[in-house]
Amino acid sequence: MKKDDLHPSVMKFKKFMESHPKLKDEIKKRNSTLQDLYEEWYLFGEDDSHWLKYKENQQEINKDKVEDQNNKKTGWIENVLSIVKDMDPHQIQQHLQHLNEALGAVQGILSQFQTSEKAPQKAPDSVKTSHPFMFRKD
Repeated sequence: MKKDDLHPSVMKFKKFMESHPKLKDEIKKRNSTLQDLYEEWYLFGEDDSHWLKYKENQQEINKDKVEDQNNKKTGWIENVLSIVKDMDPHQIQQHLQHLNEALGAVQGILSQFQTSEKAPQKAPDSVKTSHPFMFRKD
């Protein structure tokens, strides 16, 4: 669906959501749904005092952007370290063992198909080497 195909009220709501970024956090936290917010927006309107707590001022936006840029630079190392720290070695070993068994099964199936494909290819070669009119020999 193109943006032009949307209902005008939906387009206005999208602009409203862009100007109130804390509403997206409410949706991500599952405190409310997009449908609920749309219905409240439709009933209360854009200028209701209910929406003031979701509006973010420009200083907070700039601060968040700077923090996001810093986190992107050093955050991935911390993410990897925290993931490794939370891992259970026994559970990882079990998962690797199951993965190894699954890959072995796939390799076995592939080897069966490869050998069955090679067998028909050899048969036409043997037919070509023999005389095509063998039955006429006296």
